[in-house]
Amino acid sequence: MDPATLIAGAVAAGAAAAVKETASRAVKDAYAGLVTIIKDAYKAHPHVADSVEHLAKRPEDSTRKAGLENDLKGAAAEKGEEERLVAAATTLVKAVEAHDPSAARAVGVDIGLLSAATLSFKRVRSPEHGTAVRIGEAKIGGVASFEDIGGSSPPKI
Repeated sequence: MDPATLIAGAVAAGAAAAVKETASRAVKDAYAGLVTIIKDAYKAHPHVADSVEHLAKRPEDSTRKAGLENDLKGAAAEKGEEERLVAAATTLVKAVEAHDPSAARAVGVDIGLLSAATLSFKRVRSPEHGTAVRIGEAKIGGVASFEDIGGSSPPKI
């Protein structure tokens, strides 16, 4: 999993878990720590912090998560910060998985309504305990194919 995907997923899972009354101190601290590191690492790109706050308001919104992921990919973190970001995101994901597994579930591709002549998905991955592809309703005129769909291995640090 690339760092931007890991970080955006961690922000979404952490925001979803941290707002719950039952959230553990470990989840809240790990979430706050990741947000602080993101803001510090991308201080030259304030739109990244704006995307984090935007996602935190609706962490279940895959469009907001994708927006943060794109902003992370498009902006360069301060030199040497990527390793720290990945470590903080991994710590948060592990805390959420341990204390609120339902918030850790994620979806690789989430489509509400799909209408297409053909459909093809290849190599779609989701975080542990997540869903690789979810389609609410589909109208496919021809062939739909899915290849190499499933869970992912732990991120490399």
